[in-house]
Amino acid sequence: MHTRAMLQQMLPDAEMRVARGAEYLRAQEARVAALKGKGQLAEHSRQLLEIMKQTQDLQIEHVALLKRELAATEERSSTSDRIMGTA
Repeated sequence: MHTRAMLQQMLPDAEMRVARGAEYLRAQEARVAALKGKGQLAEHSRQLLEIMKQTQDLQIEHVALLKRELAATEERSSTSDRIMGTA
């Protein structure tokens, strides 16, 4: 389990990777469409696009995991505060 500080540092980086990944996906989709429009074989470009989509799905899952872990640290912290009488 990561510390709250680590999660707070990791989350923006992971979210940035998702945003950049979305840009890369759009660009690759445009490349595939352009190749198909020219009647050229786009199999390798299409395969790359599929790999990129899978990678993006993993990045999105990583962001969700970090958010769940961060929420859990908040929950544990507030529970601890109530038990200690500091809330």
